[in-house]
Amino acid sequence: MNKASSPLTLPSAWTGWKWQGGQSPLDLRSVTLNARPLQPAQVLVCNAAIGLNPVDWKVLDSQVGQVPGVDGAGTVVAIGDEVAPDLLGQRVAWHQSLQSDGSFAAFTPLGMSA
Repeated sequence: MNKASSPLTLPSAWTGWKWQGGQSPLDLRSVTLNARPLQPAQVLVCNAAIGLNPVDWKVLDSQVGQVPGVDGAGTVVAIGDEVAPDLLGQRVAWHQSLQSDGSFAAFTPLGMSA
């Protein structure tokens, strides 16, 4: 990770959920997700709450292997090199596109336009 807030030690991996294929929410499985370095304009959010948006279940068959969830809320715990340091520790509510891993995980990396 990039710059992190103290005293939180960021994990190298965390738990999330991924679609495993099929048309049923029962095809959602708990998996270990490995941390990746943040892009310069990204933040890492520790999710405290997630939303279940209708789009999350309507596109089951097109998101195999992806962490679903387009809505979430939590605390910014790490920032990319181009992100203002005052965002560390800020609570945020966010909306993510379907093109990126989403809120069904302990942590979610987000672009600053998300």
